[in-house]
Amino acid sequence: MQETFIHKPDNLVISGAMPAVPININVASGVIERGTLLSFVSIDPATNVVTVTPIDLTSANAEEKLPFCIAQHRIDASKTASRGTGWATGMFNSREVILPAGVTVSDVYLACRKVNLFLNDATSNPAA
Repeated sequence: MQETFIHKPDNLVISGAMPAVPININVASGVIERGTLLSFVSIDPATNVVTVTPIDLTSANAEEKLPFCIAQHRIDASKTASRGTGWATGMFNSREVILPAGVTVSDVYLACRKVNLFLNDATSNPAA
C-alpha cells in the first residue's frame, strides 16, 4: 500500500537556492515537532541511522548542546522509538525553528552555521 502525503506549505524552509538535504533519524522517546532543532545522541553502526534529541544547552553531555539537524516532520515516539527524517543542511526561517524554553536563536546561531544549518530572519508568507 502506498502512503499518501499532503503538502502543506509553511514558513520553515525559506530558500530553494540552497537545497535542504534530508537524512534518516531515530527518536528514542517523546514527540518531536516539525522544525525542532535536534542534537546527536548516538549512531547505529549497523544502519548508520542517528538517534537524536531536542538540543539541550544545559545538558552535561557536550553532544546534546550542539545542533545536528532540524526535524522535517512531526515524529511521535511517545510509545516506542520511531524513525523519521531531518534536514542535515539548508536555510531556515529562524522565527519557525523550535528551541527549548529560554534558548534564543542567537544562542545557537554560530553552532548551526558550523553544521550548515542557516537560520535567517524571514518575513512570513501569508499564503502559507
